[in-house]
Amino acid sequence: MRTIWRSADRDLLRDAGAIAVAVVVIGVSFGAIAVASGLPGWLVVAMSLLVFAGGAQFLSVGLLAAGGPLAAVLGGLLLNARHVPFGLALASERSSEASDAVGGSGSERSSEASDAVGGSGSERSSEASDAVGGS
Repeated sequence: MRTIWRSADRDLLRDAGAIAVAVVVIGVSFGAIAVASGLPGWLVVAMSLLVFAGGAQFLSVGLLAAGGPLAAVLGGLLLNARHVPFGLALASERSSEASDAVGGSGSERSSEASDAVGGSGSERSSEASDAVGGS
């Protein structure tokens, strides 16, 4: 049986540890800024669990402290809208890779599936008709 300690090399563990340290530092700084700006502790924890965008978290702290919850939501959406072009650019790339990985286009797969279960629907219905004594 393989475990992470056997299959992970030292470089991987070093890199993962460096990322973990960076995440902890950013999390602590966000918590300190949020609490210092007057946000309740439960809201700071909820934002850390529910908002998966560091920039939006830091932006919303200032806007919430100023008393603009709607501005905080809209600012977070606007700040994260920068990811839309990246997603659109990668969508076609990823969908063609996924299609190649499963064996071609969807129409080819559906005809192969039809052949595997006994041909097209019209062939199966005529065979069924012959089996019950039809013309």
